[in-house]
Amino acid sequence: MSAKSGIALASCLSLLCFVTAPAAAVSTTNYDPFYGTEVGEVDFYDIDETSTTDETPLFGQPVRIGNTLLFYPAAFVSESADGNPDTTQGKLRMRISTYPGTFFEEIIVSEFGDYLLTGPGTDATQANVGGSLQIMDLTPGHFPDIIQVALESVPAAPYALPGDSGGIFSASGRISDLLPYEWTDIYLIFTDTLQTTSEAGTVSFIQKNMIQGPVALTIIPEPGCLSLLVLGLVALKRRRA
Repeated sequence: MSAKSGIALASCLSLLCFVTAPAAAVSTTNYDPFYGTEVGEVDFYDIDETSTTDETPLFGQPVRIGNTLLFYPAAFVSESADGNPDTTQGKLRMRISTYPGTFFEEIIVSEFGDYLLTGPGTDATQANVGGSLQIMDLTPGHFPDIIQVALESVPAAPYALPGDSGGIFSASGRISDLLPYEWTDIYLIFTDTLQTTSEAGTVSFIQKNMIQGPVALTIIPEPGCLSLLVLGLVALKRRRA
């Protein structure tokens, strides 16, 4: 075999190894639908969550109260110690339909949690939160459209040594001005990621907590209810004029 042929064979083998590499395992948990039974209630269905980093559930079994789905994310945690990084990522997915004569106006996702950084480290020891909110229009007769926004955290992530030892964070994303599109049926994907890194002798930890209440995914007509949410997806809708 010539040197040139050997190079070609090596390239083919490398390509073969790349193509046949196993994909990351996906853990999935499905939840029962919540169809509206009262006037003014929307439908939540095709609800599930997936993760390629951890076993699900991470968000937990939802409970419906009116147009709110409450989630309890007790397992949504990332922790790193002595230089071993960690990532926890979950995707919450569902389809949501409004009731007759209404349209989606605004969708908000917001969440709260806390973090802790310990040890004599540098900014290589840190905790981070990120994610995105994506919706796809599935309204009958419409051309499919997708809108996506990134979550913004307060204080701004990442959180790192030596200047930060821990605290409480919030993160939110907003998709506004949907009313002119007259969307009545959407597919929603909320991707949430917690990441931690550390050094020898340091530990970083971050989690979603329930100090102020549960995770809530809500479709509501009154903006005054927003202050009650800890982690919420909020779609405000108004009746067609």
